[in-house]
Amino acid sequence: MTDKNHKIHIGILWADPYCGNLGVAALGYSTIILFEKVSQKTGLKFAYTLWGASRCGHDTIDTGVSSIPVRVLRPFRGGDIPAFLRSCLSNPLRAAMPILALDFLRYDLVADIGAGDSYSDIYGITTFRNTDFSKAWARKLHKKYILLPQTLGPFQSQEAQNKATRSMACADMVFARDHMSYECARQLLPDKKIDQTIDVAFFLPYTRPKHSESRIRVGVNISGLLWHGGYTRDNQFGLKTDYQQATLSILEYFTRQQNVELHLIAHVIGNPRAIDEDSHVIEELRSKYPQIIVAPRFKTPVEAKSYISGLDFFTGARMHACIAAISSGVPVYPQAYSRKFNGLFRETLGYDALGDLKNSHTEDILTGIRNAFEQREVLKQKIVEIIRQTIEPEKEKMIDKLSEYIQKYAF
Repeated sequence: MTDKNHKIHIGILWADPYCGNLGVAALGYSTIILFEKVSQKTGLKFAYTLWGASRCGHDTIDTGVSSIPVRVLRPFRGGDIPAFLRSCLSNPLRAAMPILALDFLRYDLVADIGAGDSYSDIYGITTFRNTDFSKAWARKLHKKYILLPQTLGPFQSQEAQNKATRSMACADMVFARDHMSYECARQLLPDKKIDQTIDVAFFLPYTRPKHSESRIRVGVNISGLLWHGGYTRDNQFGLKTDYQQATLSILEYFTRQQNVELHLIAHVIGNPRAIDEDSHVIEELRSKYPQIIVAPRFKTPVEAKSYISGLDFFTGARMHACIAAISSGVPVYPQAYSRKFNGLFRETLGYDALGDLKNSHTEDILTGIRNAFEQREVLKQKIVEIIRQTIEPEKEKMIDKLSEYIQKYAF
């Protein structure tokens, strides 16, 4: 490039930095941090549009290290389309396509992260369709697109399997954030180059708070989604563990421990009437356990990770809360409700202190948490090695591969 001031415009899809689900917000922050590291390595400059945000306009994202200007765009839904157009179309989204096209035409590169784990039909076929249509639209406009590290599959329906196969086949790069996702993609596309790596949230910065060493600080994240039995309220994820019973028993166990300071932590914070929101369940439990400390309502994923980094032990069923723990060196016992946990923690990181809610009875989960808590110093040392041997090299690999790709085309 001859113009050193030229910026490559990257459309980052399905990574909302304002999302009340701080795991999704962490993807927005971390993806920008990842591309800024690519910028430092290549000397190329980037402009960012975060497509799929919950607001529109221009803003700056404060990563805790620097403030980065971004443009944010809310995705179109049926309700955004004028009534006279909705009445003419069987699929209201089609009316928004010309507007979507205008925005997609801005992008030199489409970088789709699928909200981390929405490129699957385990949350329902509608969620999958919404996540896949943006990839199809990139193809229609002949835009280069890559799939950033995310969970790929499982694809239980034939529709999802067919659409995912085509979208992955046409992508310039496909990153799987865990081994299970990698194997799923390889089975569908045995001749396609798939890169296995880790979650971009490992790039998220934090500031460890200073505490006295007088008490053992234990954090428990409680998932409102699992508490209510999933979106369908009927054990949607097929858990063998009774999540409510297990949670109450965990709280009973830690409140009986001497010298333990127990913190309840919400990682999906928003409308308390929403079934998948965490803080309303925590507020209900506060009345039963008045001695428990309730963490603040975090405004950003950096705030949440900084808080978690100050704990001595953590357990929870929100995967990005568990990533915040392990990536900041905190002994953690993830409570897995889908294969995304097993694929990342066990198979990719080699971290075995994990409870499988789908395949384990309630008492097995409680035993696992007790053992992990008692062995927290051993786990802490293991995490040090995982960061050194796996996490840091995988982060560098991600930077290198994206740098090589972007330099190849230079857009």
